[in-house]
Amino acid sequence: MKSRERTQIKIKKGIRKKRKEEKVKRVELRDDLVI
Repeated sequence: MKSRERTQIKIKKGIRKKRKEEKVKRVELRDDLVI
């Protein structure tokens, strides 16, 4: 059970990282459009 919980936490953290990266990319695209 503990190992499974740990993997789920890692997956959740990975998803959060991906979302943050996507947000950063969107902001960069917006900056490019403004320029």
